[in-house]
Amino acid sequence: MHHFLIVKAKSKFAKQTLFDRLIKRLDHLVPYEPHRRKILSLADDVYFASTESHDFLGLGEKSGQFGERFIAYEGFCFLKSRGENTLDLFRDIFQKRSIFEANDYLDGEFCAVNYEENGDTINVISDFTGLRPIYYLNNEDYFAASNRQMFLNPLLTRSGRLETDWQQIADLVAKGNKFTERSFLKGVRMVRPGFAIQWSQGSDLNIRRSGTPIFTARGEPGRGDYIRSISEIIHNFDSLDYFPGLDGQPIRISLTGGEDSRLVLAAATQSRIADRIEAFTYGFPDNPDIAAAAIVAEKAGVKHVTNIHTPPKVATERPMDAIWTDLRRHAFRYEGAPGAWDGGAATATQTRLDLVGYFDAYFKRVRASSAEIDVTSRDVARKFMREPQQVYDPMGILLPEAVDYDQSLDDEWMESALAQGAELNDLPELYYFDFRLPWWGGAMAANVGTIYRLAPLASKYASRTGLKQSLADRRGRKFIFEAMMTLRPDLLEIPYLNKKWPDHYQDRALNVKLPGVELKLPVPQHPSAPWQVTLAKSGGQFIKDYLEVHKFSGLESVIDVKRFTEFLDNPALIKNTPTVRTIANICEILILTANDQSRAPDKIENSRLPSGVMITNIAELSDRREQASVNIDTSMQRKRNFHIPFPRVNLRNFRVDPAERPCDITIQKLILSYADGRVVELDASQYRCNSQLKVVSASGKEVKLTSTGDDPQIYFNNIDNMSEIKSCDIMALMPQDGGRLEVFFDQGTGFSREHMVAHSY
Repeated sequence: MHHFLIVKAKSKFAKQTLFDRLIKRLDHLVPYEPHRRKILSLADDVYFASTESHDFLGLGEKSGQFGERFIAYEGFCFLKSRGENTLDLFRDIFQKRSIFEANDYLDGEFCAVNYEENGDTINVISDFTGLRPIYYLNNEDYFAASNRQMFLNPLLTRSGRLETDWQQIADLVAKGNKFTERSFLKGVRMVRPGFAIQWSQGSDLNIRRSGTPIFTARGEPGRGDYIRSISEIIHNFDSLDYFPGLDGQPIRISLTGGEDSRLVLAAATQSRIADRIEAFTYGFPDNPDIAAAAIVAEKAGVKHVTNIHTPPKVATERPMDAIWTDLRRHAFRYEGAPGAWDGGAATATQTRLDLVGYFDAYFKRVRASSAEIDVTSRDVARKFMREPQQVYDPMGILLPEAVDYDQSLDDEWMESALAQGAELNDLPELYYFDFRLPWWGGAMAANVGTIYRLAPLASKYASRTGLKQSLADRRGRKFIFEAMMTLRPDLLEIPYLNKKWPDHYQDRALNVKLPGVELKLPVPQHPSAPWQVTLAKSGGQFIKDYLEVHKFSGLESVIDVKRFTEFLDNPALIKNTPTVRTIANICEILILTANDQSRAPDKIENSRLPSGVMITNIAELSDRREQASVNIDTSMQRKRNFHIPFPRVNLRNFRVDPAERPCDITIQKLILSYADGRVVELDASQYRCNSQLKVVSASGKEVKLTSTGDDPQIYFNNIDNMSEIKSCDIMALMPQDGGRLEVFFDQGTGFSREHMVAHSY
């Protein structure tokens, strides 16, 4: 993963604030321990910063200076031969073409920035897939672009804290996913797939499509269109053979019982990588996709690898504190983008390749339940946009003003698409791919350390062919059928889970016997997302307590909080997946708004990058990345008091973790209250710190500390009768831009998050 930031500071204050934060905070805003970092000055007030966890594809440098031009990218381009250099490819295109033409000459999954010192211009581009999303911020202090939202907010907010915009949660609550370019991280916007942005001093921000839209080709596709589309898809698979990092490695396909992954498998077996293919499926033992995939893999002649999960004994097996910890980690890793329903919170040590079937939706109607509907008017289009993947607002909690706002954004998008040449019947697919894919698949591709996801079905020509099809052909999934007939007609003889081909397709398949039925397997007995169900049905009081503690000002302007708490009080009202998803999503929004997210970084071992490298052209950073402060500026701190109740158990020890990132802290008093009425104030000599926390000065009861990492810890010497401690009061000066203090209790089994209390500040 390569996360980068390019930023123009518009004032002296903004520049100084930026420089300090880049040094102290950049590493702690990504979901991994960086192997390589860069902080570069590109001009007097333009900076570039980046962190990398791995170079899985072996592409080498992802940023570089070319005369007065600086280029950085994440992702990849489909190459035409071995030895091609992706960074040089971007340089050649950006030197010859405008940023608003470039997407016609680049194929792959990428986002990129191009800074031109001559003209002081920043160009930003997203490829047409949106699978490597990039975001921007433009306010009175900065113009900035990054493929990590947290590099824009909180890194560039005036408060230094993560700031949310309540108005932007309406679509996530109502539709289960983000369906607008506006993030609910305040001020952050996504660059829509296939679009580019150009910023230059003194000019208006220029935002428009880069290259030819995929939806302007008209006329029913012929056999030649299908053949060329399949050829381009095969070329994408061939390109995998040109990535140095994949040499000699098996190439794994996520195989299920559906259409898209079978098409990926069929194309792969006809490409240069055919002899390196493995199919992979995971889930509980009774997951029907595992059995279906085994049948398909055997027929295709490829190895099938499974990862069978042990099902929970009961749905409420995990304690609520553990679920909430995972949710906090999920919120940090994915920045709230895909919602709490998708993606895991587990950390990674190894990265592997995973070929996925994203993009098949360009070849068919995106939502099966609406497949029969011909979009003949704006009102019909609005119905699609209102319910792109689930019933709108399944809990009935959105306030009318929020519904109207959500509708206004949909209307704005629709009119823009129609003005650019889209037809009404294109809108469901375009809406889905403009928003669902980048906020969901893109957010996961950018932040999951265990898997490098790649979507070889992402072909511009194939997508144009899919959109040229009539509604009847999209509904019948003709593109997929034609591709399978060309690539692996034998795999059509195996039925699909929950789908079958139209009967008249048998006339086209003269040498193939279509099954004519769906594949029927036993219904799984285990829920696909048991912890979310536990959270929704058993966590009502926990969630209500969280609402009470944090006093979320602004939530009531979007949702009916009273109605929401009725669901929390009465689990019988929670009857379907969309309701569970909505509760989980709202909880993650609350965590982000409270600045309560938690970083559990990946430590990638197969990174192909040297560890601990810092690249800079800034003199004061050339010999060091960061030093502990020798003087603490208390004007940048604010006073906070923390009251910590202690558990009435046999307590062996306790520790205080005062922060989750590098910062300065002053503990003025730490007072222990005992059950017998005694009050003991700890002395500075009793403090013992781990390697990420340094004592700058100590005088009597006051201790000034500097954290140099994201896990600073304080232990204590010579404390009597710990089991008799009733509570602890901490009076401290903490960073103005906020953070989180945690107190852990060792009850005989060591420190764990199950025995911990936390306070955000």
